[in-house]
Amino acid sequence: MLGFKPEESMVIVPVHSSLPHVRADLPTTPAEREQAWASIGPALSRTPIPVPAWRSSV
Repeated sequence: MLGFKPEESMVIVPVHSSLPHVRADLPTTPAEREQAWASIGPALSRTPIPVPAWRSSV
């Protein structure tokens, strides 16, 4: 994740390879917070959460 500075960024690294990785600058204003969510929210919300194999038989 290029450009990652822990004090200025957030990184979402999923445990399943089919889910998206996200790196975003931390918003500092309410407007930036809305813009950040508008950018990453749709990608995360339309990605199905995989069902573990041990749960699929339940």
